[in-house]
Amino acid sequence: IGLVSAAVSDHTQIDELASSLHRMGASISASSMRMDPISIPLIKAMAQGGTQTLTVAPEAGSQRLRNVINKTQTEEQMMRAVSLASELNMP
Repeated sequence: IGLVSAAVSDHTQIDELASSLHRMGASISASSMRMDPISIPLIKAMAQGGTQTLTVAPEAGSQRLRNVINKTQTEEQMMRAVSLASELNMP
């Protein structure tokens, strides 16, 4: 099941939705997610459902430039997303 939105993880019930879909046996993929904060239940459900990649798009190479373009995710948040994907065996 493909979850499509400008920011899937912004949905107020995304954690519950992802967990429920996984329990039903659905494979889940997401079109776009925010890293601030990252939805751990969604990422886990995606990994357990067979998703093999998580794309991280920082939008700019420094925090200063991200702030200028109003993309406020931090390097810490990006690294947390990458670490979580690695822990869940997503290459």
